[in-house]
Amino acid sequence: MDSEREGRTGLNGKQKVVVVLANILILAELTWSIYLGSQDLEEMTVIFLRSFIPMVIGTVLLAKVLTRRLGAK
Repeated sequence: MDSEREGRTGLNGKQKVVVVLANILILAELTWSIYLGSQDLEEMTVIFLRSFIPMVIGTVLLAKVLTRRLGAK
């Protein structure tokens, strides 16, 4: 049964760790960006977007690169 499930996801153990760590990092980035935005309520949206978007793009790209590298055999 486990081998059937792995076949559907197509991710090995190391790739799954990268995905889980990327998700945790994205949640931390979201939390940090909301905190920064809450410091100045008039500019909250701008501060949030200027801090969150670059961080999340970097995290997603890094996770994608690492996932592909760890999948190559």
